[in-house]
Amino acid sequence: MTISLTTTPGDKLLGLCITGATTAARTGGAPTWNSGAQTFTPAGTNQAGSAENNTELWYLINPNIGTYAAIAQNDSAKNIWGCLVAFTAGGAVSLFGTPGQTGVSTQTPSLTINSIPAGGMTVSVVGHGNKDAPTSNQTTLYLAGASSWSRGAIYRASASSENVTHTYTHGASDDTAMVMAAWQDVTSNIKSVRGLLRASISKLNGLAIASVKSRDGLA
Repeated sequence: MTISLTTTPGDKLLGLCITGATTAARTGGAPTWNSGAQTFTPAGTNQAGSAENNTELWYLINPNIGTYAAIAQNDSAKNIWGCLVAFTAGGAVSLFGTPGQTGVSTQTPSLTINSIPAGGMTVSVVGHGNKDAPTSNQTTLYLAGASSWSRGAIYRASASSENVTHTYTHGASDDTAMVMAAWQDVTSNIKSVRGLLRASISKLNGLAIASVKSRDGLA
């Protein structure tokens, strides 16, 4: 699977969401960026549903700037979907906390990450056995149905510290594979600089969405 995207100065984070129709994991290893010059890092592990779907969430901090492609090898030719999103930030970016994941069959798959800092960003991806496109409680990256399964990805940018829940609502209860992760701009909560108190500054910079590309099908 290949998804091209143009990154511009200030883009500090790429998120790559991958979902497959079956529980079997995609083979081919970690996705890469810019013809293999950079390799994505997994956020959590592959999450399989009980009988359908397999979901992956990957990220790349400080991607090369320009028009390049994210490539996720699909050696076993699985029916997979991918969504690539770029985020801007004013400072250094790092993964926040521990990614969450679930494979419990339900109509409303949901995950929560607590204490997201100001300027933080959460992203989740879901694969579901119900064929209709879901709705969600956060901002849409991609929500779509297919002949026998559905998939989606959403995000939330946190202006202040908060607990964040991502929930998808499907047409009926079915197999679920969902992963959620959070990132922080490490300048977001700076309170002092070289010992000088900056109490009035609670947020200097934060992660903001820059651009999105998605691709469906065998790739």
